Amino acid sequence: MRRYRRLAAVATALSVAGCTPSPAPREVTPTPAPTVSKPPAPASLDVSKYEEAAFSAPNGNLWCVLYSDGISCLIPRGYRGAAPKQAEPCPSWNGEDDLRPNTIDLGPSGKPQWVCLDDQAARPFKDDPASGWQRGFGTWRRIDDQLIAVLPHGKSLRHGVFQCASAASGVTCTNTRTKHGIKLSQQAVTLS
Repeated sequence: MRRYRRLAAVATALSVAGCTPSPAPREVTPTPAPTVSKPPAPASLDVSKYEEAAFSAPNGNLWCVLYSDGISCLIPRGYRGAAPKQAEPCPSWNGEDDLRPNTIDLGPSGKPQWVCLDDQAARPFKDDPASGWQRGFGTWRRIDDQLIAVLPHGKSLRHGVFQCASAASGVTCTNTRTKHGIKLSQQAVTLS
């Protein structure tokens, strides 16, 4: 009873002084901070600022290089498809060994064709300027003690009218102006 009288006396004193007790604090639900997400990485990269842009498919067995005036592709190992037939083998530059067609070229006009090269056209090696496009867009893979620039599946490179795209099924390169192209996989090469 004493306690009740004290509380009543305090309430009366506050009321006489013109003070009113403050309402109980309300619970405030914090507003979540807006989430800032990075924009998705581009699926296609324009490599026209490079003289050439060489890459490998993720499996390491399909290599291509884009230039301002064409595309060259090769399958450096593990090709299980039919090779082109030729009546005469291609002569090598040193005359010691004859070459079989080993590279597919797609130029500014006409259909792609198999050609013979003594040296590989595509050099996607880390120390080669042709792999400069890779930084921030592609990945690296170690093949035969060399780091090579890899174009991941779902991404493509463009150099003028020439474009190459990487997919799980292989690599497709096209001249977007003439619509001629190359489809490469370990099992087959299709020229159109």
